[in-house]
Amino acid sequence: MRTARTTGLLALTLVLAGCVITPEGIEDVEILLADILPPSRIVGSYIQKERPKPPPGDEMEVQLGGKTKLDVMKKWGSWSTLFCDYGLLKGPPKVRVTVSEMSTRLQAYGAYTNLRPGLLPENAYVKIGTHGTVDGERLIFVHDLYLVVVRLLEPLPPDQARSLLIQFGRATSNRIPRSLAPIPPVSFLPQEGRVVASERLDKDDPLGLDILKDGAASALYRKENQETKKVQEAKVFLALVEEALLRRSALTRYQDLMKKEGEVGDVPVGDSGYKGKLQGKACMIAQRENVLFGVIGNMDEAEMQNLLAVVDRRIKPFVPAQYKDLQKAKENEEKKATFSGE
Repeated sequence: MRTARTTGLLALTLVLAGCVITPEGIEDVEILLADILPPSRIVGSYIQKERPKPPPGDEMEVQLGGKTKLDVMKKWGSWSTLFCDYGLLKGPPKVRVTVSEMSTRLQAYGAYTNLRPGLLPENAYVKIGTHGTVDGERLIFVHDLYLVVVRLLEPLPPDQARSLLIQFGRATSNRIPRSLAPIPPVSFLPQEGRVVASERLDKDDPLGLDILKDGAASALYRKENQETKKVQEAKVFLALVEEALLRRSALTRYQDLMKKEGEVGDVPVGDSGYKGKLQGKACMIAQRENVLFGVIGNMDEAEMQNLLAVVDRRIKPFVPAQYKDLQKAKENEEKKATFSGE
């Protein structure tokens, strides 16, 4: 009784405090943008030169690296931003940090994957927030609803620049009490064989076919053929399509397009699926629950089907029987055998 009462009081305290504990164990509370920006002396002796405030004029264009990148961010929805400059006590500002709150996690992640440069060295991609990228004088990362850009205001040697950017990035991310996990549909993308930082969200159909009208997540995969030693490549793409009629319609359109390029067969993945050629390349399309997913490229059929199977398991993972359930079943079988005289 005392335990129940204590639990009830704790729950009431959390509700009154405006707290919600998410399934990931993260405390989901309202976050003020000004509180995300690191206070003075969190990073070495750097202090806030002024209180956090909205960026003036075209500052976001400069912070992001040009008008093109600002247009990309605008494409992903509205946001609110605060910035703060940091420097030593008796010196000029040396670092500027902007924190932008997007409307949804999907918008924040989509903006990030389209803003970060591709084909950078692997060490440019860092584990800050959900994902982060260091590019010269800038670090950009995404964490939940928040897109953060750290920019150096004075040049530094490359090693010092990277170190300072990462320190400010981690100090900022640590002030966001939210899950770091990727969100669906990005979380359904297989890890093995994925080209570093190739995953992205698009607002348009990733194959340019205007079938997935609300866009999709995609990533590039590479694998060396053991016999030919040639590198094979394929793109995995997937989209959340809530309406059953739209899912069936999209799957039928893919099937019809593949029929125009040759024979079409079934794929033993998902609730239903097809394989054939699309845009002159090998292609497989499948559907599981509310997710439409596919792979297209020049990989072996077995490798492509394996990629689809991994996506399928991520969408609807197999839940194994608990050990105690297995033990109970075993005991029941033993009792039956005893009673039957076996």
